[in-house]
Amino acid sequence: MEENFVPNEAAELVRKEYEEKIKAIRLGYLIEIALLKAGARNIKAAAALLEPESISIDENGNVSGLDEQIERLKKDEESAFLFAAPQCVKGLIPYDGTDAHTDDGNMSYSRFCEIYAANNY
Repeated sequence: MEENFVPNEAAELVRKEYEEKIKAIRLGYLIEIALLKAGARNIKAAAALLEPESISIDENGNVSGLDEQIERLKKDEESAFLFAAPQCVKGLIPYDGTDAHTDDGNMSYSRFCEIYAANNY
């Protein structure tokens, strides 16, 4: 039993080491999520251009300094290509959970044309 005893100082060093590793993993995850939300085409390339020493996580898990860096990358001519331009998709109407356009399978061609014209398909 005495052989497995770890002094408190060594245990504290190991605990701090693991806390730093967990913090680094969490920061990497949060960076990836922020880059995905920003529309990054290549996460690894965009993340390599960030300055990790100016990004911090507080006790509540809030990240500071990341959004500013991502906006800077998106506006900079040399790194703007890493982010996709916002796309406007025409003709797509998201499903809202209702079946307002169905007539129980008995829809005539003229009714179909009315619905088609009314919704600008």
